[in-house]
Amino acid sequence: MAFVPSSTIWLCAVPFDNSYKNQIYFDTPTNQKNYFTARVKKTFSEYYVVRNTMPDGKMRSSVKVGANIDTLYGCNYMFYNNANHGTRVFYCFITDLIYINEGTTEIVFETDVYQTWRFDVYLLPSFVVREHSETDEIGENIVAEPFNFNDLVYHEASNAELTNALAQWGYLIVCSEPPSKVYATTGMVPGTIYPSHGCKLSGVYQGLFFYFFTSFIDINKFIDDLNEEGLEGVLSITAIPEFNVTNANLTIKENESGGYIHSTDFPAELDVYIAEPSRNKIFRTTANTYYTNIKNNKLFTSQFYRLMCSNHSGQRTQYNVEDFVKTENGSMKFTMYGDISPSPSVAIFPRHYKGFDSAFDYCTSLGGFPQSSFMSDSYKLWLARNSYDIKRNVATGVGQLAGAVGLATVTGVNPLTVGMAANGATKIIDTIISYRKAEMMPNISNIGSQHNNLLTGMGENTFTFMFESIKGEDAEIVDTYFTMFGYQTNKVKIPNVSSRPHFNYVQTIDVNIADPDFGIPNDDMLRLKEMYDHGVTFWKHTASFGNYSVDNSPN
Repeated sequence: MAFVPSSTIWLCAVPFDNSYKNQIYFDTPTNQKNYFTARVKKTFSEYYVVRNTMPDGKMRSSVKVGANIDTLYGCNYMFYNNANHGTRVFYCFITDLIYINEGTTEIVFETDVYQTWRFDVYLLPSFVVREHSETDEIGENIVAEPFNFNDLVYHEASNAELTNALAQWGYLIVCSEPPSKVYATTGMVPGTIYPSHGCKLSGVYQGLFFYFFTSFIDINKFIDDLNEEGLEGVLSITAIPEFNVTNANLTIKENESGGYIHSTDFPAELDVYIAEPSRNKIFRTTANTYYTNIKNNKLFTSQFYRLMCSNHSGQRTQYNVEDFVKTENGSMKFTMYGDISPSPSVAIFPRHYKGFDSAFDYCTSLGGFPQSSFMSDSYKLWLARNSYDIKRNVATGVGQLAGAVGLATVTGVNPLTVGMAANGATKIIDTIISYRKAEMMPNISNIGSQHNNLLTGMGENTFTFMFESIKGEDAEIVDTYFTMFGYQTNKVKIPNVSSRPHFNYVQTIDVNIADPDFGIPNDDMLRLKEMYDHGVTFWKHTASFGNYSVDNSPN
């Protein structure tokens, strides 16, 4: 019995091709068939498909149909069914039209492996390189992207409390000996000496004496008082923010700018809140406008946008905005501390950051404050330290002279009286010479340390917060790329092929595809895997096929 051709062939036009860069996603076989049926331009019945081996060893599928070639040029796709072999429909790309004669054309085609086997296979967990994520909350997608931008823009994040706290400075004087003149508040007992050693400052024991003044006049007076008492006890004079002594118990004399620091149980503390700029005021362009049509929230993660804190002395700490648990009004919280010690400092660190309530490891510090130069009056120091000996020598010399004069009156001038007079005069002369030598001694000076002196003098020895981001032109490039190709994923998971409302891009490495019935030919399976590994976009709606301007945000 002769073989009767029973294939029905439908020719149509579709917006995708055999590059497999784009495909239409159907959720049911019925929707799939209805779509292609609606696009049919030509139908041929009772034909049969021929598979020939080409010279290069590859197979070529074709079918000869009774139609002039010119009537088929608008068709790039076909699907057929062979009733003799069941109900399966094969979907195919038309790859060539060959003229046979005026009434016959040979159609060369290849199987569209995705549409043909769409409902026979399913995806298993695979290594996904890129895809459109199911959700797009800020901070959910942070895998590094293949971009590197060095041309950045900055937006200073001002905070009045922080600025004011570090705007006013004073001077911390550390002494090994205290003056007996008391720097006390009005009402304290005059003449009482208040010991200043062995107390707790900023929660840590200190055995030295600490004073704080904001007026250089008071500092000069303090040093003069030490000199007059013969004390050479100033170890350092350090410029520090007034903030550091916020919690200090100061003994302050009336009309003076500071005084003795009794104790501080804890360092000075201040909470600082940094507010984000409007999302439409982040990515500034060269023309000083802003890229505002942002579609993908990954742009607001640390690779493209972050918070920086600078101490203006070489330390710049980066903070990932997405790693903060923000306050109710959307601000990021920091806490600043300042201490009182021989080497005072200020540090600021983030709160509720990267899972830490207090993220001390991410602090930014101000330290190495300028140590002022100062000078002690050597003459006053000598005079104060030798006043007793001087008085004694002078008294002894005067006594010896007087004794010699008295004795000479009684006994007359003799070697004894002359010796006594000479010895007394010598003591007086030696004392005068000692005075003169002391007056000629150079004053004792300490040049201090000028670290950060210029910054402090300029009012810039402080913290500056700023938001750092890529430029608006670059943000637009990245945003468009994300819209088309999703986010870098680098994770083993079941690929997302239909999570977004209009289209999904997915790219894998060695994708795993399950074929439960083992019905797909090996060549078709390999071609299907190549499609996923090379990257493919699945479109849900034919009306928006290829239109990347549609709102494809997660539902």
